[in-house]
Amino acid sequence: MSNFKTSLLMTALAAVISGTVPVFADDSNTYINGSFGLQDFDNDRQLKTEQLISIGLEHRYNNGWGAEIFWMDASPSGLSNTGDTDLTQYGIDGLYYFKSDESNIHDAIQPYGAFGLGHAEFKNAVHTDKETQLRAGLGLRMVLSDHWSAKADARLIYSEEAKALDNTLTIGLSYAFNHQNKKVVPLDGDNDGVIDPIDTCLTTPAGTTVDNKGCALDSDNDGVVDYKDSCPNSPAGSQVDAAGCGLDSDNDGVADYKDNCLTTPVGRAVDGNGCKFVLTRSEELSLKINFANDSAVITEEYYAEIEQAANFLKKYADVNTVIEGHTDNLGADDYNTNLSKRRAEAVMTALIERFGIDADRVSALGYGEARQIATNDTEAGRLANRRVVAVMKAEISE
Repeated sequence: MSNFKTSLLMTALAAVISGTVPVFADDSNTYINGSFGLQDFDNDRQLKTEQLISIGLEHRYNNGWGAEIFWMDASPSGLSNTGDTDLTQYGIDGLYYFKSDESNIHDAIQPYGAFGLGHAEFKNAVHTDKETQLRAGLGLRMVLSDHWSAKADARLIYSEEAKALDNTLTIGLSYAFNHQNKKVVPLDGDNDGVIDPIDTCLTTPAGTTVDNKGCALDSDNDGVVDYKDSCPNSPAGSQVDAAGCGLDSDNDGVADYKDNCLTTPVGRAVDGNGCKFVLTRSEELSLKINFANDSAVITEEYYAEIEQAANFLKKYADVNTVIEGHTDNLGADDYNTNLSKRRAEAVMTALIERFGIDADRVSALGYGEARQIATNDTEAGRLANRRVVAVMKAEISE
């Protein structure tokens, strides 16, 4: 191994040693590990499988991570009876305990993975070989008592210089400076101030105010405990939802227990008692019918429009209307005034006789050619002026 590699390894070993003084965090521990086993060698080494002994110092930093410095010794013999080889190996392994939740360090069975860096010296009567090793494997710790545990371990060891892959299998005992037995279950598991034997609600969330049975308070007795209750002052006997708030059957924003109008239409603005505000709006319908020249006869195409006007008047019984008749400027004024009134009366008659509107709700006026809306120089303009119009308007309160 190069001087740089040796220095790097020694620095790492010193760092682990400095962190293993027996002053522990809650989930840390330090172990002395002793084991024995077998080491099997790569065929190219021409060495027989041999027994080994190992000693290590392991520090468990937290639930998941640890590190171990180790020393191993073996004396394998050659396959060709070439004599024994003194084999010394030492180094540092990182350890990761797979079940790394907060209880693992106290569990009876603790599987782990290992990876690390080592140094080996193969010394026989002829020469000494020094090698850098890369190490990886799996292991299992089984807690036996407060301080003692058993370990089983399997490692693959790769030699950088020899390009050889060896393996070891070991079992042994381990002594822990800290207690490693399972934690005593606390008497008050949910820390609510009520000990577990008399606590009927063992999983109350932290910080929740509880009664003498360890259950969360329900100040307004609505069946929803206070820490879940968004409305902690619901009146006694009122029906509430899962959040502890009064039901709102008509979704008007006022809870049923104080809603005097439980069937308010969706979307209506309401007052503090859940009743809709009175709204006023206008409904308006315009009627417009055109006539042929010098005619007061309603053509069939306009009866649908007259029917719409009749339906409006039936819907709003307090609405009356004035039918206004008009002409173009062809003809004498007196004649046109009379013609315009006959046109208005024709529409009025249709509303009364054909569509059943009361006569006292409809009146007719003729304006002749006094209110022109278009030029009389064209046929289209004169047609526009030959008209009957009516505007019906209702004020509606809701």
